[in-house]
Amino acid sequence: MKTKLILALTLSVLAANTFAADGFDRTQSAIAADGYDRTGAATVAADGFDRTGSNAIAEDGFDRTGSNAIAEDGFDRTGSNAIAEDGFDRTGSNAIAEDGFDRTGSNAIAEDGFDRTGSNAIAEDGFDRTGSNAIAEDGFDRTGSNAIAEDGFDRTNTASLS
Repeated sequence: MKTKLILALTLSVLAANTFAADGFDRTQSAIAADGYDRTGAATVAADGFDRTGSNAIAEDGFDRTGSNAIAEDGFDRTGSNAIAEDGFDRTGSNAIAEDGFDRTGSNAIAEDGFDRTGSNAIAEDGFDRTGSNAIAEDGFDRTGSNAIAEDGFDRTNTASLS
């Protein structure tokens, strides 16, 4: 009987300290009387801002997770002046020129708009020069040795069409 009485008193003392009169669970003193979760060191501030990191979200709403990653004027500064003040992309060494031409390769797109990725692959007159004179100036196909004759006949096989 004595053991049951000691056990009952112990449980009643634990129950009295576990639940407060207002009904809040105080088993670990994690929830304060005002209802805020205080398991971490001010994870959520009283004003509602997320402070999981060292001032990760500033009072003005800017994201400051990195070293001034988003500037006050809204420009992205994650790289070394990656986005310039005028809006041009400067991620590479002058990759996009001020006039808007793509300069990712060594003058890959010329100022006149012609493709110069190969050694004069597209000529100034627009003809394809990827092979050795594959398309002649008159428009005939010269990919084979005189496969299409000037008169339009197919000469892929020797005299199969006459």
